[in-house]
Amino acid sequence: MGSKIDCQCSKCDCKTNFEIIDGEELLNLIQHGRLDGEKIDFLRTRVGSKICKHCFVGKHS
Repeated sequence: MGSKIDCQCSKCDCKTNFEIIDGEELLNLIQHGRLDGEKIDFLRTRVGSKICKHCFVGKHS
């Protein structure tokens, strides 16, 4: 979705490389019906987050 960065989690040092979620691109995906409700809700909470999905949900490495 956005540019790729390394995870910046302060609880672990996984340094997982992932794409950050851009609000504008997420809106575009929603408007074109490319995401289901569950994915939309999850991605909305992660817009601009600088930690990977695993750290975001508490599954630190």
